[in-house]
Amino acid sequence: MKALLTDNKGGLWLQDIAQPVLEDYDCLVRMEACLFCHSTDRHIVQGTFMSPFHVPSILGHESIGVIVELGPKARHRQVGDRVLRPQALYPGQVADGIGSGWGGFAEFGKVRDTQSMVADGLMAADEVPLGFQYQARVPEDITLEKSLLLITQKEIWSASVKIGEVAGRGGGAGAGGVGVAVEAALDGGERFGGEGERGCAVVRGAGGAAVDAQ
Repeated sequence: MKALLTDNKGGLWLQDIAQPVLEDYDCLVRMEACLFCHSTDRHIVQGTFMSPFHVPSILGHESIGVIVELGPKARHRQVGDRVLRPQALYPGQVADGIGSGWGGFAEFGKVRDTQSMVADGLMAADEVPLGFQYQARVPEDITLEKSLLLITQKEIWSASVKIGEVAGRGGGAGAGGVGVAVEAALDGGERFGGEGERGCAVVRGAGGAAVDAQ
C-alpha cells in the first residue's frame, strides 16, 4: 500500500510499504480520508513537535475509514463499521524501519477492539489507553463529510476548555473559529464576534449571540 512519510526535516513523500500486521484484537481498516492538521502534523514534518518521532514516520492522525477485516479475537467490532483514527502503525511501533507519526495517511490502517480485551480480562475498562479510546465507531446517521469534523471538533472542545480556564476568551478563523465559538456557546458563553453571516448563524444555533463584524 502507499503511505505518506516524513523525515521530520520538512520532507514528505509517498512510499510503498507493507499493509498493517494485525494482532488478535486488531481490525484492518480501509482508509477513506485523512485531514492534515495545521498544528500537530506541521510540527511533526518540521521536527518541532514536543516529542521526537522515529525517522521516517507515517504522518496523519485525523483519519477515518471502514473496517474490512477482523482479528481472530475481535468480537465487538464489525466489518463495515466506520471508525475514527485508524493507524497504519500505532504510536511507538516500527516496521521495516518506518515509525508512526500516528500513521493516518495510508491506504490501510488498523484499530484495536479494546472492548473484547476488557471482556477477556486483559485490562480493566479504566485502563484502556487514550489513543485507543479515540478509535470510536461513527454512528450510521453521520455522513462521511460530517465524520471528518468529529476529530477536529474534539480538539476544539479540548482547547475551548483550556481557553475558558485561562482567560475566558478565545479566537480562531474559519471552521475552527466557528467551532470554538459553538463550544463556548454550549458552555454558557453569550457574546461572540465573527466574520461572515454563515458562521454567525451556526453560533446562534448553539445559543450564542453572534454579531457579524464584517
